[in-house]
Amino acid sequence: AQDGVQQAQPICLQCNTMSHPLDIAVGCIGVGMMGSALARGILKNKCLSRPALLYVYDRGQTKCSDLKDLGATLCDTAQRLASVCDVIFVAVKPKDVDSVLSKIRGEITSEKVVVSVAAG
Repeated sequence: AQDGVQQAQPICLQCNTMSHPLDIAVGCIGVGMMGSALARGILKNKCLSRPALLYVYDRGQTKCSDLKDLGATLCDTAQRLASVCDVIFVAVKPKDVDSVLSKIRGEITSEKVVVSVAAG
């Protein structure tokens, strides 16, 4: 704990412990300021059992290259990302949320979690 703030630890959904990283696919659609911070945090803190379980997509694919260098998996479409991920973070500008959700709607099932981190 630094300055009295404890670092959150990943919790395994199967055994409900904090002793090991998660073995699920997590995706981030949009890797601007918010999305890249989220993705880097996941990778830096080793929240997933292997970096390749972090999937990233951005319409400007050049934003994804540094995350690929850190081990993340690049997707060529938001639909592809949504089809393989258990948890999907939508980190796009508020004006783009509806468009993204309409594109991935067909890939979302009741077993998936979709989280919007769009400001506003």
